[in-house]
This record gives sequence, C-alpha cells and structure tokens, in this order.
Amino acid sequence: MTMKNWHANLIVATMWGFAGLFFFWTLYPYNPLEINEPVKIVTPVVKAGDAVIVEFTFDKNTDVTPEVSLSLVDGVIYNLPTYSPSNVTGHTNNKAVNVLTIPPSMPCGEYHLHWEATYEMNPIRDVVVKYESEKFEILNSEICNE
Repeated sequence: MTMKNWHANLIVATMWGFAGLFFFWTLYPYNPLEINEPVKIVTPVVKAGDAVIVEFTFDKNTDVTPEVSLSLVDGVIYNLPTYSPSNVTGHTNNKAVNVLTIPPSMPCGEYHLHWEATYEMNPIRDVVVKYESEKFEILNSEICNE
C-alpha cells in the first residue's frame, strides 16, 4: 500500500463515519419528556390578573434543559413569554405544581393552556414536546357581564 492510498482510505472512512453520525442524530427516536395529559387545573375559575394553579406528573428522560413556550387558548392563541425551567433530570413520576399569573388584560372566557417544550438534542436536531391542560375559566369584572 502506498502512502497515497492510505490517505484516500482514511478520507473515505472519515466521510463514512460522519455520514453514520449524521444519520444517527437525524433518525434516533428521542423521547425527552412524557407528560400525563391532560395537565390538571387546580383552580378552575380565576380572575384576570390572578394565578391559575396547574399540577402534572411527568417523566424526564434527558438532562437537556428545554425552552418552553406557553399559550392561553380559547379559539384565539395568546402567547406568553418563553422560559427555561429548572433542570429536573431523568426521574420518573415527577409531580410538579406550577403557579401561572394570568395577564390582567385577558378577556373572559373558557381557556386551556398549551405548552411546547423544545429540546436541542444534538447540533442538528430539536425535539418539540406538546401538551395541553384541562379547561378553566377566566373572569374579568371590568369586561364581563357576570
């Protein structure tokens, strides 16, 4: 084997290695988070500006911290600011209770919460986990006819 053939073989082997890594990153069935749906609403009736309490059980299967977007949905989608939760790692049957403040300007009506947690699993792949809450009612005495 000449020196020239050795270099060519190394280049071909390296290319195959990168191709294999690319396909692994692309096709691996990541499952970073499992939520027991629907997410339970502890306070089914709240006033705009007050807090709604949500409770849920989940299994987190990764140490990656997601970026979470949260929306209030009543037919119209009201996006709330994104956030990154504290990193709970690799446990099963985690129980969480969150307190979410409803914006004071929210119109009255029946809503549910919609979350999208985006996990950057590797440099070329993001996995989005979506989950929903039970319905709850928002009252606002300045706008609604109660």
